[in-house]
Amino acid sequence: MKLFIKFLLLILVLGMAGPFFLKRPDGSPWMEPSDVMPKISQWQNEARRFWRDTKNWFSRLADGDVLSKIESGDHPAGQTKVYRWRDANGTWQLSDQPPATGQADVIMVDPDTNLIQGLPEEPDEPENVEQAPAQSPSVGLPLPMTVPLDQVSKLQEDALKVQEQLNRRNEALEEALNGADK
Repeated sequence: MKLFIKFLLLILVLGMAGPFFLKRPDGSPWMEPSDVMPKISQWQNEARRFWRDTKNWFSRLADGDVLSKIESGDHPAGQTKVYRWRDANGTWQLSDQPPATGQADVIMVDPDTNLIQGLPEEPDEPENVEQAPAQSPSVGLPLPMTVPLDQVSKLQEDALKVQEQLNRRNEALEEALNGADK
């Protein structure tokens, strides 16, 4: 069993490494390491920017700048201040006014957080609908209610023949299944 697992791992490694060594018709490999590894410099720049923004946010929070803006009512434009607290029954209450008694959590809600822009509507243009020329009853399959009266009996006969053929096939299948069960 161990040998089988080792063999499978070898196949997996070869399958993963193959595109790096197999060549295209122009002589270049199908994949290069840069195709699967991100640019390290991009990661470093993103990490530095994230770290700088996080430090700035925590320093503003420590200075009380963010908390003082929230408490004073000076909040970013477009955001709504919402108060959240539990009432005597233990139910969460949300309001734009603080409760008369007790403490409440202040939540800043940005109404545009989950806003998805719609696609611009294009004016409806009338389509040029061309009428298909009327077909004679003998061309193609007849459309409903377009069969001439003299061909209705032939249509019924054809339908009965199709039904008989389906019945014969069904009987053959049942015989085959019943024969297999014995």
